Order: sequence, then C-alpha cells, then structure tokens
Amino acid sequence: MSPDNLLVIRYVATFYRKQKSFDKSFRTFNRSTEKVTQFKVSELPNNPLLQIKSIHFEKTRRSLLEQHKLSRQCIFHLETVAQLNPSFVYPQIDLAEMYAEYKTIQKAEELFQTLFRLTTLRPEERQTRCHYGIFQFHYNKSESGAIEHFKEGFKIKCPSSDHEKCYDKLEEISRRCIAGKAFGILGFIHQMKDKKLQAIKYYEEALLCWQRGISECSVSCAFR
Repeated sequence: MSPDNLLVIRYVATFYRKQKSFDKSFRTFNRSTEKVTQFKVSELPNNPLLQIKSIHFEKTRRSLLEQHKLSRQCIFHLETVAQLNPSFVYPQIDLAEMYAEYKTIQKAEELFQTLFRLTTLRPEERQTRCHYGIFQFHYNKSESGAIEHFKEGFKIKCPSSDHEKCYDKLEEISRRCIAGKAFGILGFIHQMKDKKLQAIKYYEEALLCWQRGISECSVSCAFR
C-alpha cells in the first residue's frame, strides 16, 4: 500500500477487525501511522486513525493483559496524531476518553480544557463539548458541570450527532433531577429551539418551584 492510499488502509483494517483478526487489523493501522506524518492530518477524510479506538472495544475472548496492551497501543497512536496536529479535535477527544477510561483522570481533564480553549474550532467541533459533559458526569461526578457543557454544545445550532447528543443528555438529566432544575433545563431546551412560549412556561414553573422552596416533586409533571 502506498502512502496516498490511506482510505484503502482504513477499509482493510476495518475488515480485519470485523473478522476478529485484531492483530492484522492493528498492524494495518500501524502502517497508517507510519505514513500519516507525510500528510496534514486534518485534511484526511474519514481518517483511519480515528478507527483505532473502535478496535480497543472489541474485548471478546481477550485476556486482561491483551486488553491492557491493546489500550496502550491505542493511546500511543492517538497521542501521535495529537502531537502531529494539536488542532485536530476528534482524535484528541478519543484520547481524552481513553485517558479517563484508564483512570488517568487528570490528563483527561487537562486535555479537554486545552482543547476547548482553542479559538480556531469550527462550530461542529465546539459541539464536541458533549464529550466533556459526559466526562464531567461519569468521572468527576459533577452534574452541574455536565449540564454546563451540554448546554454550550446545544447552543451551537449546527446539525450534527454531537448536537443531538447534547439534547438527549439534557433531557435525560431533566427527567431525574429536582423539579426546579428540571423545569429550568426544559426551559433552556425550548428556548434554543425557538419555542418561546413553552420556554417561558417552563422558566416560570422553575421559578415557582424555587420560590416555594420545593426541593423535589414528581419530575414527571415537567413532561405533562
């Protein structure tokens, strides 16, 4: 395979992965890593390196030692891409998530913060804050931090899977949090969707809850 056939490399490696030939799949991805230094990573469509992470999750019939070795390889390759092009968002998101999964929480936090301080991110790239929100919720145990990032991602009105994910996560949280906060989240969602009358209704309900000192009630009333 020549360096200008990275898409071919991607498809071959993906084929091996689906056939459970993980070693062949990873060797193929290794070749793409060796070649990728000759390209501007951000210009590669469907970059094959972004498929590395998916190999990691194929844990069927693998020993813990094999899983650990594979995860270290994934991290190594993602770190390589991040060093080659620090402004390339998506592999860095994958890398931060890998750090979090393998308990290097501080490194994940630092990478997320560095990434979202960049002023050159395109709208669809800024929507990846949903991943930071998930990290905040599951690893930092911060519901308020998660809500903040889901809201920031949802504010950016650019159709994408990450935009939908921000919406889904906000709605999911609203269904299980205290009533005042639930109504506030729903008000925000409807405000962003330009449904002003419904947004006002939810905000008024939220205000009433807090004024009455209601800390908890049937959250299902928010969806009546």
